[in-house]
Amino acid sequence: MRAIEGVYVANVTPFEDNASLKIDVEAYLAHASWLGEKGVSGVVPFGTNGEGPSVALREKLVVLEALFEERFYEPVLEATRHPIIVYHIPKYAVPVPEEIVTGLPVWGVKDSGGETGYTEAVLKAGKGVLLGTEDDLWEGLNTGAQGVISALANFMPEEVVEMHRKVEAGDEAGGKALSEKLQRARAMTKEYASAAVLKKLAEACHGTPMGTVRPPFVPAPADYDPQPTLAVSSVAGQ
Repeated sequence: MRAIEGVYVANVTPFEDNASLKIDVEAYLAHASWLGEKGVSGVVPFGTNGEGPSVALREKLVVLEALFEERFYEPVLEATRHPIIVYHIPKYAVPVPEEIVTGLPVWGVKDSGGETGYTEAVLKAGKGVLLGTEDDLWEGLNTGAQGVISALANFMPEEVVEMHRKVEAGDEAGGKALSEKLQRARAMTKEYASAAVLKKLAEACHGTPMGTVRPPFVPAPADYDPQPTLAVSSVAGQ
């Protein structure tokens, strides 16, 4: 079975910007392909930033089948069993104590909580951890976490991948500087609904129309300018 490590994208879901609010499958595939070209290990569809609760099961299946046809999930097809990753995001859901994670037959946890000692306790028990926030990735990845599920990677995948490489190489100066840069970019995505902003930023990077969001999210303002955030991320024009 392929190892779970590296950078995974909490990828956004493009909806057509009209009354239908249908998933734009072609845009979804184009975005996923662009991310793959930038070196990420995979995507995590229909999570928080993917507006999963607003997407019906039948819609998800259409997209997942299309992704399989595109062979973006070829490593998964090669696996005989799917590993299970528990989602710990206490800001928005019931917390999952490390005792639960370590006591279940799961691969590990996506840790979006950031509590002191949580990741370390899970790793010490022999389970895996994918970080779920870009708050100080240098420090987080140096706990031994296998990787990260990143929302920022929707528009700056190369830099999140580079962050993982710097940790593996022990480049402390470069890693800390890049971590601060990622934190600045992350803060700038919180001015409006994250999913709406991430779509605008991704569209500005690769040119594929990423559409709008579904309720209860609110679209970014018509005059939203992605360039200040792209200037921080240094991906404008790439």
